[in-house]
Amino acid sequence: MTRRQSKPKVLVIGPVGAVGGMATSMRLQLGGELAQQYKMIPLDNSKRTPPDRPLWQGVRSQLGLLWKLNRLLARHRPELVHVHTCSGLTFYRTIVDMLIVRLYGMPVILHIRGGRFEEFLNGRSAIGRRVVRWALVSADSVIALSPVWAERLLAFDSRISVQVVANGVPLPERPRQHRPTARIRIVFVGTTQRAKGVDDLIEALSRLPKQTRRRIDLRIIGTDPSRRIEELRALAEQHGLSESVVFTGELSSEEVKRELRRAAIFTLPSYAEGLPNALLEAMACGLPAVVGSVGAVPEVIDHGVSGFLVRPGDIEQLSTLLGKLIRSPALRQKMGRAARKRVRQEFGLSKVARLLDALYQQLLKPAEA
Repeated sequence: MTRRQSKPKVLVIGPVGAVGGMATSMRLQLGGELAQQYKMIPLDNSKRTPPDRPLWQGVRSQLGLLWKLNRLLARHRPELVHVHTCSGLTFYRTIVDMLIVRLYGMPVILHIRGGRFEEFLNGRSAIGRRVVRWALVSADSVIALSPVWAERLLAFDSRISVQVVANGVPLPERPRQHRPTARIRIVFVGTTQRAKGVDDLIEALSRLPKQTRRRIDLRIIGTDPSRRIEELRALAEQHGLSESVVFTGELSSEEVKRELRRAAIFTLPSYAEGLPNALLEAMACGLPAVVGSVGAVPEVIDHGVSGFLVRPGDIEQLSTLLGKLIRSPALRQKMGRAARKRVRQEFGLSKVARLLDALYQQLLKPAEA
């Protein structure tokens, strides 16, 4: 990246302080190489009201964020606004942000995340589709996480200016140490919602031979927005796995990394994904992965080389592939090396920073001319 005499200002909007892949990517963006080239100004729009809040409280919170956005735009006059967004109500809130930014005449990047964005596009009414289409076409650039997601956006409207920028993760200096142990630790990172496949995971492990089940140490890491942990505990107990399954709850980024370095296998048998940061972090640690063949995941995992892809909802296949890895230390080590190599080549933070820097410079050229 080339040096600039004065740093252009970039306002970055999204849930910086939240838990999850979007927030993790934003924190890496704000504190990484780009911060040496640009003055990054964050606007944290993380949800701070409880799920059962009254309507007036939610409206007040959103109005407060809009007021803060207006203040930041007026005070800093950023040359560029980079908005991280996803489907549902979040995207409609993004449209309101776009309208305010446009009043100031600033270019806008929409960074699309979340595994259900295609479903969101196709599920809109005629009016809803026109509104969403306006936002996507009007954006100066729309970032997709992979070529597949770029194709889906262009299928919705070929006029969208799409750039592909995958998520990036830091690469630990050394991969995890492969030490033979009596118990095999499997790590799942995600919410306990059914769409993440955690029910299927417990069911799949229950189908393994008894002597294999005795070796399992499953760690389920993540939030429980629907308060399903008790239900999942009961499911594990029903299948005789209560002593093999640990629900850690929400952990910090550093704690998740420590858990990954202690693990032997990563799994995320989701029904929908964008490009999971947790998967990339696990691969960076040298872990083989068993993951749902959804979203951009097939573009990351080379089936049978760096991990295994599972058909969503295919519990028997999930059980078979997990069993292969549990029983074979050599296979885990071989796949783990391939996974780490893949992340180093394609998903390093420096590569992501270079791609974003090129996009920023392209959008800033008219202002600098």
